[in-house]
Amino acid sequence: MATVRKRTWHNKDGEQTAWVADYFDQNGRRHIKTFERRGDAIAWLDNTKIEVKKAVHTPERQSITVAEAGELWIEQATIDGLERSTVRQYRQHLDLHITPFIGCVKLSALSTETVQNFRNKLLADKDKPRSRDMTKRVVVSLGAILAHAMAMG
Repeated sequence: MATVRKRTWHNKDGEQTAWVADYFDQNGRRHIKTFERRGDAIAWLDNTKIEVKKAVHTPERQSITVAEAGELWIEQATIDGLERSTVRQYRQHLDLHITPFIGCVKLSALSTETVQNFRNKLLADKDKPRSRDMTKRVVVSLGAILAHAMAMG
């Protein structure tokens, strides 16, 4: 059973209010997530219920970062016996382009908007702008990282 409820508490700043989305994941474990607005909590919970039903939901606390997923992806490329030059190129994409911009973002927090903003940052980076071709290759590598992470659960 998934619910959204209002939580109120008092501290030195006075009365504080938040909205709590409370749900059970596909493994039967209870989780909560807090929001400032009720509408945000309801929208997030609706999406989460669909993910739980499809058994693809990962609670934010248990999610790995993009950088960690990238390392797992490169390990898999090595295990699969890809050419050294290919693995080296993947490593460069991860170390030089992906990790500095979105490496610390958890996979559960990644959205299409985040990826689009990442792409735009690569193109408009003041210190080292990337070409459209390089940006496209890096975004394709990011997609491969995400596909590998989804396949691994």
